[in-house]
Amino acid sequence: TCALPIFIQTGLFFITYYFVNKFMNQVYIALMQCQDEKIQQNLNLTSLLWFICIFLINMHFIFETSKALKIIAFLALIINASYNFILLYEILMKRDQIGSLQSIVYKDTLTGVGSRLAFDKVMEQKMSEGKPFYFLYMDLDEFKKINDDHGHLMGDQYLQEFSSRIKEIGRPGLTFRISGDEFVMLIFEQDVTHVLDALHRLDFVIPSTNVRFRGVSFGISHYPSDAVLLDNLISFADQQMYKSKMKKKQS
Repeated sequence: TCALPIFIQTGLFFITYYFVNKFMNQVYIALMQCQDEKIQQNLNLTSLLWFICIFLINMHFIFETSKALKIIAFLALIINASYNFILLYEILMKRDQIGSLQSIVYKDTLTGVGSRLAFDKVMEQKMSEGKPFYFLYMDLDEFKKINDDHGHLMGDQYLQEFSSRIKEIGRPGLTFRISGDEFVMLIFEQDVTHVLDALHRLDFVIPSTNVRFRGVSFGISHYPSDAVLLDNLISFADQQMYKSKMKKKQS
């Protein structure tokens, strides 16, 4: 009579563990952006131990008379608590290496603009407010050629210089780097003309080099006129950006 509940419960635990472990790897570790192997191992191990403990405690309610199960569950709790302490100790001892969690999470380490995580959070907040805004999608022109001709270190300097310029154009906290050479900006309606004019006039030369700005292609979409869902808003601006890039190549 106990076999069916055990199988069902075991299956549910395995399914749940997959999603929680995925969260631990993709979000928790990513949030800290900590490359320390020991911390990552302990994070994975503690997530597994919590599920083992919960599973054993639930088994205890099914097999209430099993003394062996009580002992195993108690030992699992002790081991779990020990590994949680070790994990906390490792994080505290290496907090200077890990740095400020807030700044690591929400700032792109290369350019200093907002990260993809910051973008997701700000977009969720702005869209929940329901107030109109413009979404600007930017893609650097010929960036691959700069990397190929001058090397990736020069490419990094190019990204940093571009980022410093567009931070001055947009409002603080509303400019983000979402991938290699792709940037986005949220613009209030009263700032659109100023931002677009500034982007059209943008030009620079990397200090102490002859590498000049090759331009940026961009597309713009409006919330909520063009789309009310984030994916659709991004897709609309991306299509406009692609058309802009194609026109440049044809001219």
